[in-house]
Amino acid sequence: MSFECAEPTIVSERIDVSDVVEVLGQYAEVDGPAGLWRIELDWCDPDTQYHVIDSLEYGYRVLNPILSEIRRMDDGTYVASFEEANIAISAESAHDAYQDLLTEILDTFDTLLSEPRLGRDAARQLEILKTFIGKA
Repeated sequence: MSFECAEPTIVSERIDVSDVVEVLGQYAEVDGPAGLWRIELDWCDPDTQYHVIDSLEYGYRVLNPILSEIRRMDDGTYVASFEEANIAISAESAHDAYQDLLTEILDTFDTLLSEPRLGRDAARQLEILKTFIGKA
């Protein structure tokens, strides 16, 4: 799911969908048992898109939805980022930037998991990633 708006608040609460009518712009669907993640959107920026990553490749699962940002830069390239985990990557198209970000998130996760000793910043990054991603 994607949004073309700027500065949304991060996922704020999980709600039951059994008797909720979806309101455009207020709720983002999440794969999985009964639930939606409520997201508040403030204002729109035509050069920024937000995507809620709610599924990953085989072998991984999303524990909490990941809010990613794709920003079109002045030079025409795109930068995709997962700011909470301090991960960003650039590409020639928004689609490539998004796909490359998914790969970069998983590569970072796997690399940090495989390291026997981590510095303070790397350990913090891994702890953040563990709140969003798990092995299936």
